[in-house]
Amino acid sequence: VGVRCPDHELVRALAAEVGPLAVTSANRSGRPTEADARSAAEALGGDLLVLDGGPCTGAPSTVVDVTADPARVLRAGSIGREALTGIGLVLGDD
Repeated sequence: VGVRCPDHELVRALAAEVGPLAVTSANRSGRPTEADARSAAEALGGDLLVLDGGPCTGAPSTVVDVTADPARVLRAGSIGREALTGIGLVLGDD
């Protein structure tokens, strides 16, 4: 289970209005993250609803496996190792 706190005003407002959102990334596994709604919709295809909040300019989410001992960074992103260790998380050297 992953927990994400988006750094995007529109997404935070939506979550505040409707409650927690169970969603997936806007990209296929192993593929680059799309930076805008149109590109994400084209990459994902199929029937979907896209809420266009403008271009996404930030870094991707940092993904950490906290079930490992020590924890492992699976994907480096906007929260760096220093910030993670600064809150007491013990990370491996991967």
